[in-house]
Amino acid sequence: MDRYSKKDKDRRRGPDAIYKAVKSILYTSWLTLLSAFIFWGLAKPKLVTYVERRYGATIRTTWDLGLLRVAYYLVIALGVFALLGALFNLTRMKRKTDKFHYSFLFMFLLAVFAVFMYNIYFR
Repeated sequence: MDRYSKKDKDRRRGPDAIYKAVKSILYTSWLTLLSAFIFWGLAKPKLVTYVERRYGATIRTTWDLGLLRVAYYLVIALGVFALLGALFNLTRMKRKTDKFHYSFLFMFLLAVFAVFMYNIYFR
């Protein structure tokens, strides 16, 4: 005879909608963070190398504000995704096996910092 009766058995059939939403928001947040870093890297001023200086090539030495604005909007979207993901994740914390994804907290703090720095230096 087993220890548990039939009503104590685990009746879950797989991940529920909230768990799937948390996972998809997590992947979307990482993709948004990667995209923001790419646009930020493309917006940075180029370094003038010896070859470019020697042959008089024209190099952009200022920030590309259009690409930087795209990165800014991506960072705002990242903050929204991270906040929503953290809220959904907190509503899911009912079982012992549930865990909080600290990457949501990291991404939200990074987004707040990036928006703060953008508003100081580029506005």
